[in-house]
Amino acid sequence: MALAVVLRGIADMDQRIVELGVSPIVQLRPNAVNMRLFPEPSVPWKPISQPQPRTFAALNMDFAEPHPSFAIQRKSANPAAASHRSRQTEAKTGYYESWAGTRPCDQWDPTMISANQITHLNFAFALIDDSNHIVPATSGDTAQYRQAMSLKESNPDLKIFISVGGWAFNDPGPSQKRFSIMASSSANRATFISSTLQFMRTYGFDGIDIDWEYPVDDLRGGVPADKANLVSLVQEFRAAISSSGTAYGLTITTPSSYYYLRHFDVAEIAKWIDWFNHMTYDLHGVWDKDSKFLGPYINSHSNLTEIDISMNLFWRNNVPASKISMGLGFYGRSFQLANSACTKPGCPFTGPAKAGACTGAAGILSYSEIQAAIGGNGVNKKRAGTVQWDKTAAVKYAYWGDQWISYDDTDTFQQKLDYANNLGLGGMLIWAIDQDDGDYSAMDAISGVAGKDNIKLSIKRDGDTPLKPVQPLKDVCTTTKCSANPKCPAGKLAIAVQSGADKLSASCKKGQSQLVCCPSDNMPQSCRWAGTAPNCEILGQWYDISLKCETYRLMWSSGDGEEELARDKYGGGDMCTKGKKALCCLTPIGSGDALKQCKWFGTAPGCGDDALCADPGM
Repeated sequence: MALAVVLRGIADMDQRIVELGVSPIVQLRPNAVNMRLFPEPSVPWKPISQPQPRTFAALNMDFAEPHPSFAIQRKSANPAAASHRSRQTEAKTGYYESWAGTRPCDQWDPTMISANQITHLNFAFALIDDSNHIVPATSGDTAQYRQAMSLKESNPDLKIFISVGGWAFNDPGPSQKRFSIMASSSANRATFISSTLQFMRTYGFDGIDIDWEYPVDDLRGGVPADKANLVSLVQEFRAAISSSGTAYGLTITTPSSYYYLRHFDVAEIAKWIDWFNHMTYDLHGVWDKDSKFLGPYINSHSNLTEIDISMNLFWRNNVPASKISMGLGFYGRSFQLANSACTKPGCPFTGPAKAGACTGAAGILSYSEIQAAIGGNGVNKKRAGTVQWDKTAAVKYAYWGDQWISYDDTDTFQQKLDYANNLGLGGMLIWAIDQDDGDYSAMDAISGVAGKDNIKLSIKRDGDTPLKPVQPLKDVCTTTKCSANPKCPAGKLAIAVQSGADKLSASCKKGQSQLVCCPSDNMPQSCRWAGTAPNCEILGQWYDISLKCETYRLMWSSGDGEEELARDKYGGGDMCTKGKKALCCLTPIGSGDALKQCKWFGTAPGCGDDALCADPGM
């Protein structure tokens, strides 16, 4: 009976996936900046023909009668933060974009996430339908929910939240007013809260992140009553969570722009939520061009001085620093320079820089694309000297030709983490974890070396290497000897850490571990530890898909089943008191006889219209 109820719940939820008139694909986020910027009178402005960067003095963005507490301070005067100084940030939240798998290259799915390097994963986004129910953005998202939940095999402590809303949801269109309508009455709020609790039970989420962009602002579909209604929403949501006897998390996303943030009653909201996910990025972009306060002058999308100012509204309302997670971007905003000889912040731009091959949007590049453009963490010989580090703003920028981009790397991430730790902030958030490169360089820059049980799989762009046959994993993957600092042999990469001294028996001594290593050109598509502590007995029945590898999939899909590579009592989590967990890895594409069915189409040298597969099924 219980199984029938769950299945019916999933079926009902799937029926609620409707056309909402909004694309889940991310749009450029013109996040208004939190400052007015004026030319300093001591620096004369020169015409573009004489390249000269524009310099600025920062003033708060006062839209009504100035408040005496609006005075700017370089260091935030925050008693709540002072009591927490030197504590390490705790929550590490990574946002995952559900459309990351639709990119033409650098594609991601949830199984690629480095689960041991984060404490929370926010799946972006779910939406709200016209009956005030939460629904998946697309019918394909439910499969990704299951993939996300599989990350708990490697990190049982990982909390996975569903993030509802997003910037595009409040763009002009059928969905623009749905947040306001949902929050406008106790009945509508109750419907949303009830449906969300059922949604989380059905799909296994641990909490909800409300990303309303933005209440009250009329250009974003808001009304004046939104400010009070949002407080009622989170208060009633917290009461419903408490009444349900669950420990679901509840967070709110907030803008760094004072123009938008002033419509959040942060003092009241803070009483009912776990923390604020504060978006301290997208401070500048091509949208500055139409601003009478800013104009067409390049500035970095992240700036520690502006971030510090954006915290003031929290401090003035006595919000504890521990209730704030600071945002970090795994991307950069880019511009086309008006004059390639003028490259410093403040120089004029004409529009967005060229789109990246994978992200496909002008004016923005992912961390992966940025590293490819500048030659990795260093600078290649052709572009030597084009990377600059603005230590005051805690950001780097690079330029080549008339292309300019600001971004973060190991150095500037550390500056921001030091700032967060000094204030005693409760954590950090990442937008977006799927914009990292295949070596997880950005994630490693934030968390240091890869976590002990982290599974890191290479991500190959189309065309990086010729397609070639691969071998069954069990024939080429090996396990190292126990060591305090185990390393894979040359040409192989670690896919898992285990405690056993060999594949199927004893454990390493205290302080030692061993690696499961596979060739870099013969990597599994993904891996998971099957079995749940404390009873991890690996059963032998072919239909026992929860406790053993899904090798049976090979019966109808060549090269698309799982192979068991190791067994271990810990397997990336709690210890088994009975049996062991199995390391199940999905067979590489092209294994077995699958690749033998492939052939080249097209005739050289033209390779024109005949370069098409004759049969889509081939």
